[in-house]
Amino acid sequence: TLARGESFFLFYWRTLCLNLLRALADGSPADVQQYAHKIKGMCSNIGARQYEALARQIEDASKNGTLGDQNDWQERLANDFPRLLDAIAAIDWLELQGN
Repeated sequence: TLARGESFFLFYWRTLCLNLLRALADGSPADVQQYAHKIKGMCSNIGARQYEALARQIEDASKNGTLGDQNDWQERLANDFPRLLDAIAAIDWLELQGN
């Protein structure tokens, strides 16, 4: 059902964000790249351009092996992504489908 799909999406999104925060804290460029890439794609799919740009910036830095801004990214992710998740959770998906 739609509600179950929405719940999975939000759960998966939260998991990716937490994993990215953990990878940044661990200083693991390969993991950072993997999670940032997935988040970038999800942001692109829902039109969250600001978050897509942040994820792209993190992904690009991890490809270059430079995680120098990781404290700033951790702070931005910790503050900004919960707001995005709240906005996604507030969407009336049935109304958007016209039901």
